[in-house]
Amino acid sequence: MAEFIESKLEIVMFPWLAFGHLIPYMNLSNELAKRACKQTDKATFMTSTAAELVKPPPGYPSTTVVLRESEAKLLSFLYHEYGKGVTFQERMKGFSLCDAIAVKTCREIEGIFCDYLATLLEKPVLYTGPVIPEPKKEQHELSNWLEKFEPGSVVFCAFGSQMILEKKQFQQLVLGFELTELPFLLVVKPPEGTNSVEEALPEGFKQRVQEKGLILDCWVPQLEILRHKSVGCFVTH
Repeated sequence: MAEFIESKLEIVMFPWLAFGHLIPYMNLSNELAKRACKQTDKATFMTSTAAELVKPPPGYPSTTVVLRESEAKLLSFLYHEYGKGVTFQERMKGFSLCDAIAVKTCREIEGIFCDYLATLLEKPVLYTGPVIPEPKKEQHELSNWLEKFEPGSVVFCAFGSQMILEKKQFQQLVLGFELTELPFLLVVKPPEGTNSVEEALPEGFKQRVQEKGLILDCWVPQLEILRHKSVGCFVTH
């Protein structure tokens, strides 16, 4: 008889670093822990860089052209505007001019990295998070708004905090929801070149859908919305 070898299922939790991903991963990890799964913080560190990952796989036909998109994106990233028109390069200059550095994290999670940052820049590091903004009035009214519709009739669309649409893409998206003639809830960041979703809406759109369409550009309790009986469809990235 062949010797019996016990197989082990190993699960690695590696979420994308955004609250919309971290929170569900944390909930899943807690559920796994409740089922007597052994936990470990030992993992093999992968040293591959972004440039190495875009190399052709073994056996790929020889070519004289190697396109490394990561390198081109890195160069444009230095001059990409964020928030109030501040480029990454200008933010980096701020490190040498400031008296202290505030990082949206906590010492229990990234203490050793912040210590390194403080040593490298010779400035104190202040821990400011992670923090979640206070719910806006619209969030408190979401449940009442959803209650107005039949079970399974509402389309919920959320693209997360990392996705920013072009204005034309945003307008095509909302017009598509209007054409479905279904109630919908859209949560998305303001399109590129705009300060709010409202100013990017097609002309007359808000008046046409005000009874059954709601568009927000703030954080919402996604899990609670998905649990609501009125939500029947989820559109995401």
